[in-house]
Amino acid sequence: MTARLSHILEACRALFHGHPDAVYLMDTQGHYVQVNEQACRILGLARTELIGRHYGEFIAPEEHERLDAIFEDVLRGHPRAFEHTCAAQDGARMHFTVNAMPLLVDGKVAGVYAITQDVTEHRRMEEALRDSEMLLRAASHSARLGGWLADLAADRMRWSDEVCAIHDMPVETALTVAEGMNFYAPESIDRFREVFQACVSRGTPFDEELEVISARGRRVWVRTIGEAVRDPEGTIIQVRGAIQDISKRKGTEAKLRHLESRLSGAMEAMSDAFLTVDRDYRYTYVNREAERLLGRRREEMIGRPVWDEFPDLSGTVTEMSFRRAMDEGCTVHYEFRYEPLGKWMEVHVYPAPEGLAVYFCDIDERKRTEEEIQSLAFYDSLTGLPNRRLLMDRLQQSLAASQRLGLLGTVLFLDLDNFKTLNDTLGHSEGDALLRRVAERLAACVRATDTVARFGGDEYVVVLGNLGADAEEAMAQAEFMARKMLAALHQPSGEPGRQGQITCSIGITLFGMPGDTVDRVIMQADLAMYQAKASGRNTYRRFDPSAQSTVHLRAQMEEELRRAVEEGEFIPYYQPQVDIGGELSGAEALARWSHPQRGILGPSDFIHLAEESGLIFRLGPLLLECVCRHVAGWAAHPQGPGFRVDVNISARQFHHPDFVHQVISVIESTGADPRQLRLELTEGALLLNMDDTISKMKALTSCGIGFALDDFGTGYSSLYYLKHLPLNQVKIDQRFVRGVLDDSSDAAIVRAIIVLAQSLGLDVIAEGVESVPVRDFLVKQGCLKFQGFLYGHPIPREQFEKFFLSTPASGHNDIGGCG
Repeated sequence: MTARLSHILEACRALFHGHPDAVYLMDTQGHYVQVNEQACRILGLARTELIGRHYGEFIAPEEHERLDAIFEDVLRGHPRAFEHTCAAQDGARMHFTVNAMPLLVDGKVAGVYAITQDVTEHRRMEEALRDSEMLLRAASHSARLGGWLADLAADRMRWSDEVCAIHDMPVETALTVAEGMNFYAPESIDRFREVFQACVSRGTPFDEELEVISARGRRVWVRTIGEAVRDPEGTIIQVRGAIQDISKRKGTEAKLRHLESRLSGAMEAMSDAFLTVDRDYRYTYVNREAERLLGRRREEMIGRPVWDEFPDLSGTVTEMSFRRAMDEGCTVHYEFRYEPLGKWMEVHVYPAPEGLAVYFCDIDERKRTEEEIQSLAFYDSLTGLPNRRLLMDRLQQSLAASQRLGLLGTVLFLDLDNFKTLNDTLGHSEGDALLRRVAERLAACVRATDTVARFGGDEYVVVLGNLGADAEEAMAQAEFMARKMLAALHQPSGEPGRQGQITCSIGITLFGMPGDTVDRVIMQADLAMYQAKASGRNTYRRFDPSAQSTVHLRAQMEEELRRAVEEGEFIPYYQPQVDIGGELSGAEALARWSHPQRGILGPSDFIHLAEESGLIFRLGPLLLECVCRHVAGWAAHPQGPGFRVDVNISARQFHHPDFVHQVISVIESTGADPRQLRLELTEGALLLNMDDTISKMKALTSCGIGFALDDFGTGYSSLYYLKHLPLNQVKIDQRFVRGVLDDSSDAAIVRAIIVLAQSLGLDVIAEGVESVPVRDFLVKQGCLKFQGFLYGHPIPREQFEKFFLSTPASGHNDIGGCG
C-alpha cells in the first residue's frame, strides 16, 4: 500500500503499473504488448524480455487447447475468469486465477487485458486442509484468519474460534448452511450463494472478497475461500475453507481510492497542464488542461511515446530537457515556441522514480506583452524601425567591432526635404503614411545586417558596417547607397492622391578610426546633412571637418543666449489689435533680444535654440513676468482695462509640470489683472498631451486667464481642439489672410474658420492684415478684429503706450514705422 500511495503522490501512475497482481496487455494474436512489474517478478523475466512473446510459452502444455478457446471467447467480447498452471523458472508448479477482459478501442476489440493472481499458496493450503481439519484451527488469530466446514448431508456448518469471533458469535457455534450464509450482507449474499452452489454441484473452488454483517451489526470485509471435499467414490460431501478479516486492508484501499479521487480531481482542476511519462517516455497520465493545450484526447496519448505522438519535438529543447531530467535526476525549466501548435509554452520537468512529471502552461499572452514592451522600448511605434535608443546601442556595437577588426563603417543621416510643409498641406494621417513609406523604402535598400532607424520626426539614420579597411572604398559604397536611397524615395507611390516623390538630404561620415565615439559620429553625419540642405537639397554630402565650426558657432550662440538671460537682454514688443471701429482691443507681446552687438533680434533668431537647450524654461517666465508688470502699470491708463495682452507660450514651456504654478505666481507677484492676460498656444503645443493640456487650461481659466489658438488652420486637429478645449479666441493664420484676394482656396478657408468660430461662440481675429481691401473682405465675412501692419508694427513698450494707450487708434498705418 505504501508503494501504491507513493506512486499516486509522486506521479499519478496508472493502475496498470501499480496493481498488486500481475497485469498483462495482449494484442489480438496473444502477444504481450505491456506487462507490469508484478508480472515480471512472477515470471522471472524483465519487461523487455516479455514484450512481444506469446502467452502460450508460459502455460502448461495440457492447458493450451482450453486457454486458446478462452482467449478466442474473450476476443469475441466475453470477459472470462479462469484458472491455469505453469512451471516457474525453478520448475515448481504455480497456480493462477485470471480475469480476462476485451480491450475496446473505438468500439472494436483491440486486444485482451488480463489480471492474474498467484494462488499457489492458497492451493497448497487447500491441499493441506483436505488432509486435516486441524489446519482450520491453525489459522493465526493475529492474522484474523479462521477455518470453516459445511457438512452437506447433515446441513451443518462448523466454524473455528476465529470465524466465530469475526461474526461476533460464541465459540463452537453450530449453524445450518443457510444460517451461515445469512450473515453475508445483502449486496454480497447472492454472490456467495452462486459460488457456494458451484462448488457443491461442480466442485469449483472459490476465493471471494465479500462483506458480512456480524451478530452485533458490524460490517466486516472478509476474504472467503472454499473447496469441495469428496468421498472415496468422488461424491461431494463437504465444502471447507477459510475466512480472513480484511476490513483493515479494505479501509486502507478505500482511503487510497478517496485520496486518488481527490488528487485526480485536483489534477483535473489545475489551471496548468499536467502529464506524466514513464522511463520509456510513454504517456501515463494527461489532465484536461493538457488535452486542451496539446489538442489531443488523452485516450489517444496514454501508452504512446512522446516522440511518436509529437515527432516535431524530437531534437528540440523539449527532448534535451526531458532526457536531462531523466538521466541526471534534476528539475528542468524552460520556455519554447512549438510551431505546429503556434504556442509559447513554459515547462517545468520534475524527475520521479517512475519517470517524469511535467507541468506546462500557455504563455502566449505574456510573450506578446513582453514583445510589446520590447517594441515600445526599442522600436518606433509609427514605422516599426529601431528608435534612437536602439540605434545608439547598435552603433556602439558596430563602432567597437570596426575598431577591433580594423574595418570601416558609415553612418548616413537623412532628413526629409520640406516635410513640415507637406505635413501641414496633407494632414496628420497622410504625413504619418509618408513617414512609414519612407521607412519601407529605406529598409528595402540595405542589407539584412545593416540598421535603418528613425532618429526622430522626419530624420532617419542608416548604419552600414564592415565596408573594408580602405576609407575611399568605404565612402564610395556609402555614396552608392545614398544615391540608391535618393532614387528609391523619388519613385512615385503608385497610389492615387498620395504624395509619391519624396526628396531628402543625406549626410555621410565614416567610423572606425581611433577616438571615434557614437555622439561624435552622429554629430558629423548631422553636420554633413545640413551641408546637403545648404547645397540645394535632394542630395548627399560627405562630412567636411571644416563644418565643425558650425558646431562651435552653435555652442557660442547658446552661451550668448545663456548670458543674455542672466543679463536681462530679452524684452517684449507689442503689436496692436483693433476692432472694426479702429479702437484698440488688445495687443500681442512678441519677444525680442536686445543683442549688444547685433541689435534687436526676432524670435526666429533664438527661440528654436532656447527650446533645444532648455533655456526656454528660464526665458519664458522672465518674459511673462515683464509683460505682467506692464499690464499692471497700464491699469491706470484710460484704455488700459479695456484690452487683453496676448503672450506666446512655447510647447516645452506649457508642458512643464510646474507651468500653472509659475503663471499664477507671476500674476500674484506683479499685481496684474489675470483677465487682461491671454496665453497664445499653437496646435503643436496642444498635440503633445491632451489630458495635460485640458487640465492646465481649466486651472488657468478659472483664475480669469484667457486662451487663444495661434496660427489656426495650419495643423491637422483643429476641429478637435475647438470642440474640447476652453479657448476664448481663434487667430486666423496670416498665410491664409494675405491670400484671400488672390487665392480662392485661402478665401474659402478663411470664410470657413470665421463661420466655425462664430458658431462655437469663439472670438476670431485675423493676423497679417496689411491692406484695406483685405480688411474689408474680412469684415464682409464677419471677422471684426484685426492685427497687422495696417494698424502697426511690433514696437517697444514706451512707443506702444505713447501711440495706443494715450489716444485712440487711427485705423490706418500712420505709426507703422515706429517699430
